Amino acid sequence: MEHRGYRSCWRWLGLALAAGLFLWWLGYFFGIDREVTVSGRDLDGDGVLETYVLKGRILTVSEEDKLIWESPSDWKVEDFLIADVTNDGQEELVMTVWVRGRFGKHRPFWVSGDDGKWWNHLYLYRLVGNQMKPVWMSSGLERPVLELEAGDVDGNKALEMIVTESRYRWLSCSLRRFPLGRERSVWRWNGWGFSRL
Repeated sequence: MEHRGYRSCWRWLGLALAAGLFLWWLGYFFGIDREVTVSGRDLDGDGVLETYVLKGRILTVSEEDKLIWESPSDWKVEDFLIADVTNDGQEELVMTVWVRGRFGKHRPFWVSGDDGKWWNHLYLYRLVGNQMKPVWMSSGLERPVLELEAGDVDGNKALEMIVTESRYRWLSCSLRRFPLGRERSVWRWNGWGFSRL
């Protein structure tokens, strides 16, 4: 005859294990466990190297262990790249970011409201005197960007962005883990924004 205490103990142990696995899955699903670090860069040219860390969808920039910039709390940074993608001789910080709303607070005059859904945006920033300054910020992209790379694709000694895109889904900010297809494309800076080649 089995003792009831053992059965209850095994039931609670099974529930605890299931809850732990579920919490781990949520962290994996939302990218909380992902960390990307880029160090040894000097975007502002002051001779002090910066370290860029993407962890838990938050991007931080520090110099000599002193935090100088952190992405806003209402952003979810998907990926970032440091490169001279505008080909003007100065490197930029390029981020693919999830934000609620397609246009943000600077929307076109013909748009009366915003939908409040998660949209993927592409942001370019420069580090000037220990302050991150926006250079260019897109509206919500037609296809969300999952990954960013830079390279001279056509051999003209100018950098292009190699972008991995996907499609939106009902829980858009989880695309890195469960994308709806992947497609690589090449983007070139045209003076005010990027053109897809």
